Amino acid sequence: MSAHPPIPVAVIARSWPPATKWGARVLQPALLMMPAPPLPPRSLMSRSESGVETWFMGVHQLQLHPGDAANLRANLAMSPPSLWVSLSHAEDPDKAELHLVTADPFEGEAMATDPGLRVERLPMPEVLIAHIAEFAALFPEEERFRKKRRSGIEAEDPSLSAPRILPGGHRPGQRRTEAEVAKLTPAGLPRSQRVQR
Repeated sequence: MSAHPPIPVAVIARSWPPATKWGARVLQPALLMMPAPPLPPRSLMSRSESGVETWFMGVHQLQLHPGDAANLRANLAMSPPSLWVSLSHAEDPDKAELHLVTADPFEGEAMATDPGLRVERLPMPEVLIAHIAEFAALFPEEERFRKKRRSGIEAEDPSLSAPRILPGGHRPGQRRTEAEVAKLTPAGLPRSQRVQR
């Protein structure tokens, strides 16, 4: 569940005349607006003398989730902070639809691998940067567990750590004499420590 109310973001797309007679126009996300213009989705806003068309694709309700707070902070650290916008059916303005707008960089990169979507990374509006920074600050990153390493003092002074003693009073790596080996039972204990039955 989102702890921040959805934020309406308007998407403007552009299409250019095809480079060849066999090509076709393709809509490409080009601009983000806040607030949105008073137009219905898929409205042609302008057509330049060179044939470049500007379309209002509609408004998307940007959702911010607590689990994405770390990714949002990574986004804010980018230059510039961005939103990833995807369109479906971008080859036909009459059928094109605004698919998703996200502030999560990893979700945006994942969308770019979908061949059915036209995805663009667009600069985040200034007013939205403050919204996202405020939201991310509500969910600070938890400190990760770090295994404690022995300090230099502990490593230099063996008395600070528990000694590891083998049966018979020997330490690891210390060799026994033949006389000591002869006194050991198969269990590794001196014969004097065997249980009397």
